[in-house]
Amino acid sequence: MALKCAKCNRTVNTRTENHVTCHRDCKGSFHLVCAGISEETYDGLVESGNVESWTCTACSSKFLEAKAAVNKNPSVSSLNTYISTDQLKNMMNNIVKEHVDNISQLFIEHIGALTLRVTELETKISDLTSENIILKSEFEKLNLTLKSGKNSDIQISKGVNKDELNAKLSYAESLVKKSQKTVIVQPKDKTQSVSKTKSDVLNAIDPLNSSLDIIGRVKPLKDGGLLLGCENTKSFKQIAKGKFADDYEIREVKSIRPTIRITGFSDDIDEENFLLYLKKQNESIFDVNSSVNLLKLSCTKRNNTVYQALIEVDLYTYKKALGVGHCLIGLDGCSIYDAVEVTRCYNCNNYGHASKNCKNKTSCPKCAGEHKLVDCRSDSFKCCNCSKYLESLATDEFAVSDVTYDHAAWDYKQCT
Repeated sequence: MALKCAKCNRTVNTRTENHVTCHRDCKGSFHLVCAGISEETYDGLVESGNVESWTCTACSSKFLEAKAAVNKNPSVSSLNTYISTDQLKNMMNNIVKEHVDNISQLFIEHIGALTLRVTELETKISDLTSENIILKSEFEKLNLTLKSGKNSDIQISKGVNKDELNAKLSYAESLVKKSQKTVIVQPKDKTQSVSKTKSDVLNAIDPLNSSLDIIGRVKPLKDGGLLLGCENTKSFKQIAKGKFADDYEIREVKSIRPTIRITGFSDDIDEENFLLYLKKQNESIFDVNSSVNLLKLSCTKRNNTVYQALIEVDLYTYKKALGVGHCLIGLDGCSIYDAVEVTRCYNCNNYGHASKNCKNKTSCPKCAGEHKLVDCRSDSFKCCNCSKYLESLATDEFAVSDVTYDHAAWDYKQCT
């Protein structure tokens, strides 16, 4: 293989041309001209024996830079020669070999500490599992005793506080307790303050009156009114009307209870025995405290041999039923769905109120124009609710939305 000059990359004829070779890192061969050496200088190097230790300009510069760095840093003053790449690799390998044993030992100690921690956690989990089994057993005993009507004491296992257990039962009972009904006391004098209304109610009605089952919720309203929550609203209205009916309007707010739809039972189940099957076969959902009212029983639209029931329930039962998602009616496994309907106004086509109470402008549900649907001549769709929402975002420079309005207002699934 022909020898190439490290500078000009032309062939060096070793037989006829004098040349020099760098003895440091690059090991490159050079024409005398490329190395900047005259024939006389080359002869002098040969005669003195220094031609074998000749160094090219690039390697000489690296050596001088390394030497200058060593002189500036006393901590590495022992490195008084230029370090080649191979030498540096060897030094790094030696350092790694020296410390690998220490690193391994630290790693082993760390793994040992983690293993010990995992063992401790497993022990704690085992203890908690055992306590959970004991608690479950005691609750089952307590439930059986309550159902049997006995008042005998129940022995609570060691580690379980009886008072805490009773407190938890009281909280559970409070969950299944029916929500309070609401009464509004509104003064006829619209300039009257809320504090005056509170004073009159307190003077006329004792909040601790047993016939009222205690007033448990009070909320001030505008125009001096009060919203009161109590169990026996009928007694409250009777007492209130007899004492300050001349100065106040008293009315009960009818609460809207949630509804669920149970689908999938056969036509063998009629209205008379549906609720019986529902409660007896699904006591974990519909217990003795549940309020259940059958609103409608009919066949489904897709299959007239499969039936569904629309049921009005209390809020606690509603949450339990949707959480479980299924129940048993007779020999049929049925699905439970949310059947709460949101009112849409047929005048302005907004949600949350009916048209008879609407004070907004008429809005077409198809094109969002100010006319009724029967008078609409548009071929395109524009949801009035989504378009208003996008208009409200126009003033917010940071608002980001992927809402579109190219659909009708009644197509609520397209409203995002």
